[in-house]
Amino acid sequence: MDEDVSAATLALFAGTNPPTEVTTTTTPPPAPGDVRVSIFNAGGVTGEARRVSYVYSEGGFEIGTVDTAAKEQARTTVTHAPGAESMGELVAAWLGPDPIVEEGASLEGGEVVVTLGGDFETVAEPSEDSGGGGSDAASEDLPGSSGEGVPPPARTPPRDLRRPLPRPPHQGGLRGSPPAGLECD
Repeated sequence: MDEDVSAATLALFAGTNPPTEVTTTTTPPPAPGDVRVSIFNAGGVTGEARRVSYVYSEGGFEIGTVDTAAKEQARTTVTHAPGAESMGELVAAWLGPDPIVEEGASLEGGEVVVTLGGDFETVAEPSEDSGGGGSDAASEDLPGSSGEGVPPPARTPPRDLRRPLPRPPHQGGLRGSPPAGLECD
């Protein structure tokens, strides 16, 4: 128990001045609009980075560079700016299976780089009760639990990237060309 906090609480109820001032600061989690995501395809599947960028864009993320990586890699990685681990975790929660999350010293605040590896399977907005990874494991009703006899909540399946995504709204330029500021791989 924190004695300073306890003393302040007791003083408040007693009507006296607390012996010390207690300040609590909570940083809100980042929102998708706070993050600029660049996506690089290092998994060898043509067009994968572009398809992933559409899903992130639909989710409210700002999209940076979308391109093919210089070389292939086995694992998917999410690289965030120093001190921006929560942004990296937010982006990583959309990917499955769970990517490696690491810090990149050359990135600036708000920037996250996704490098899709050979292990990449899916990208989808995570449900609020999922632990990340872009996919949910089914919950079980255990005998004697408070949810006995209650079916688990409906879950949205992850988007299957083998099927074409709906095209984003036309944003100018020639039909079929990428939106301004984006490059095709």
